[in-house]
Amino acid sequence: MNKQNYLNNKIIIEKVKPEKIPDDAVSKVFITNNVVEGITTEKRNYNLSRYRKLNKKMYVDTSTGEVRCYKSNEGTRANRHIHYRTFIALRRIINNNFVGDFTEKHIVLTYGNEMTDYKQANKDFKDFWARFLYKYPDFEYIRIIEPQQNGRWHIHVLIKYSSYRPIFIEQNKLNKIWGMGMVWISNIPFSDNFGAYFSARFSDIDIFENNQSFNSQKSIVKAGRLKFYPPNFKLYTCSKGIKRPKAVYLTHGELNKLVKNSKPFYSYTDKVKLKTEKGYEVELNNITYEQFNLKRED
Repeated sequence: MNKQNYLNNKIIIEKVKPEKIPDDAVSKVFITNNVVEGITTEKRNYNLSRYRKLNKKMYVDTSTGEVRCYKSNEGTRANRHIHYRTFIALRRIINNNFVGDFTEKHIVLTYGNEMTDYKQANKDFKDFWARFLYKYPDFEYIRIIEPQQNGRWHIHVLIKYSSYRPIFIEQNKLNKIWGMGMVWISNIPFSDNFGAYFSARFSDIDIFENNQSFNSQKSIVKAGRLKFYPPNFKLYTCSKGIKRPKAVYLTHGELNKLVKNSKPFYSYTDKVKLKTEKGYEVELNNITYEQFNLKRED
């Protein structure tokens, strides 16, 4: 159970197994190629107008006239939540633009020295991309900076050709264009959910990743890399031609028709409750998250 403070009361968020959703409930839907996400909110009626915001730091309890301060939202847990939301957005953008065909590649740029300066790394990438486009025009990119356990950073670049033809780029030429360390280029791996694949890669961590032994055994820690991302860290950037998914609003019945009544491969419901100063719990909302994959059979 996850708890966060809300004014002088507490918001309690409990993750539970989803129940049947009414067909007329409104769903916020993201359609990214074969992956469809639905977020369905069932609003409850509860009056929170007793509290009125004064500024970013203070609010007033209109029933008593008392002025209070908001709880601070800083700290490790808050940063982790922000990174988590960033990865959700990144996952959708990747799924909306990459399908794993011959017009796409994955490039990894590494540093020969220790690099932890984001502004410098970002400048290095911009300089690299300008040189890259001079040699190989008509490409779009998603750039992700990934911190390593040893303190060094890698820059991952998902590229796609605007023209529908195969990509051939020599690695030794890439090494010269980059000039900061080693470069790897590979095909996009086979997957029916590239956003989930790469999001996991950039958030999970292999505790043996600094061991260069070819036979080193992998031991993956889920979301273990998040603690290495600094606060207010801009994880990714995109070129202008990368299309960002836009939400559409459908009834849940229309969402079911869209996915041909298939079952979600991943789903859960957040039950949102307000615990008052007197100890009462009032149900505010149910928010159900569902992900469907049109390439998978039930």
